[in-house]
Parts: sequence; C-alpha cells; structure tokens
Amino acid sequence: MVCLALVSSSATASPDLQPRLLNGPGWRATQDVPGPVPAGPSADAAWLAQGSVPGTATGSQEMVRTALLDLHQLAEPNGAVAAGAASRWNYAWPRDMAFAAAALARTGHHREALQSLAFLQRVQLADGGFEARYLLSGNGPPDDRARQSDGAGWALWAAWEVSRASGAQDEVSPSEALRPLLDQLCRELHGLGVAVGLALERHQLLGGEGPAGACRGEQPVEPALGGLDPLQRATGGGADPGGAGFRGHADGDA
Repeated sequence: MVCLALVSSSATASPDLQPRLLNGPGWRATQDVPGPVPAGPSADAAWLAQGSVPGTATGSQEMVRTALLDLHQLAEPNGAVAAGAASRWNYAWPRDMAFAAAALARTGHHREALQSLAFLQRVQLADGGFEARYLLSGNGPPDDRARQSDGAGWALWAAWEVSRASGAQDEVSPSEALRPLLDQLCRELHGLGVAVGLALERHQLLGGEGPAGACRGEQPVEPALGGLDPLQRATGGGADPGGAGFRGHADGDA
C-alpha cells in the first residue's frame, strides 16, 4: 500500500519493461547521516527498537521491517503520511493514513499513530467527511478531485485500532485527543446511512460515553455480527469499510 511503488509489467515483457522502482536510488540512506533528524542504519534501528517487528514466525520479518521503515520515512512531522515514494503519490489519502496509523499502533509506535489521526482531525471537513487527498502540509487538497466518502469508515476503524493498542503509559488518551474527529465521523456516517456498529465504538473509543452532537441519543444500527471488530462490522465480514454507501477511488492512482 504505502511501500515503495512499482511499475507493473507482464512476466514476458522485454528487459527494458520489467518492474522498476519509481523512487530514486537515494530513497533510503545506506550510511549514517547525523543531524537534527538523523538518517541511516543506526537511526532506522533505533526507531524500530521503540516498537516491534512482527512476522518472525512467518518468515516475513524482513518485509515487515522494510515496510515499517518506509512508513517512517514517508511520515511528516505534522502526522501526514505520503501514499508512496514517487511524486504522483506524494499526498495524504485518508484511507492510506488510516492503514498507516493502524500499522504504527499495532507495532508499538503509538505517538506516530496518534499523530496520523490528529492530522486527519485537522483536515476533516465540517460535515465530518474528507477530501479525496491532501497536501502533506495539510493546506487542503492539491486539486478539485471529487470527494471520496470511504475515508470516514477507514478513519473510524483506524481510531479503534489506535485506541485498543494504546496503554496506560501513553501520554495522551486517544479517546480524548480524537473526540472531535470521532464526533464528526459519527455525523458523516449517520448521514451516509451506513451500519458501523456505533454502540461498540461508543464504549471502545469514548470510555462508555456516546459521541457528542448528532450521535447522542440516537439509536445506533446494530448489525447481527456480534464479536466482529469495526472493520468487519462495517463490511459484513468483508475487507472494505468503503462498501455500500461509500464512494471510493476509481481513478487508478488511489
């Protein structure tokens, strides 16, 4: 998703048309570079040591390690995470931000995960939805591309992931830091008429209190899918919270 971008080609393509990396050879520093924001193998190892690298038992640990380092390098200090290392993906899509936040939270990088959702909270529109994508600075979208309403579902799922991965040692409680984001997401999802298991989110994300505003006092839709997490609840057991009622991307470049 947000790893190094590839240009795909068929297995029978000529050597000149074989898959190649769109990012340049200097994407990752191979030697230590000192400075206010150090880079290189030592800095990479230090950042990874702050969390965990899953996949040991599956033999995928090196792939996961590389993916985490890509996320770290694609992240901006303000919490934005670019969708890819090439210029055409040098923007923040809400759905990609949601997956980045979930991955960071699950691997112990809680501060960065919360920063990613805080970025979405800052750029969220007044009705609770999002633009299709944003400049990494957070200063609005890069063009007039139509809004993509699946972002609200992904953001809600990511907030649940970050909340359940947080611990007592965290400086900031996700349920408090993300309250404005969640309140507005609730409005947007109710407006779309999407069944998202809001009763679960109320207790998991807000300490047992219902989201403020439009969600307070409403009767949430409770799909008959007890025991499933919000991602599964929102999709009927599938893998896309953007399902019915959401408009996702259809332009080929996310």
